[in-house]
Amino acid sequence: MSKEGTERVAAIAAKSGATDGGDPDHDPGLSHSWISRILRAALPFQLALVALFYAASLLEPHCCEATNTLNLSLTPQLRYVRGPPPV
Repeated sequence: MSKEGTERVAAIAAKSGATDGGDPDHDPGLSHSWISRILRAALPFQLALVALFYAASLLEPHCCEATNTLNLSLTPQLRYVRGPPPV
């Protein structure tokens, strides 16, 4: 390549901001684009999971919460393991 062609390539590289001839291993924006691609894929999936869990908690039945309150009392309870005693 002639000296004039080399200067032209260097001028184009200087205008584009490339210093290594476009080598992707030395691209300074490589890690930023990788992170943005991960976030673009992961965030919608995680938001969908959170919405699913939220909807499941809203649809949970609340009809039987107050029916069995004796088990939560602090008074001692008498329980028969093998049935009630004979009378």
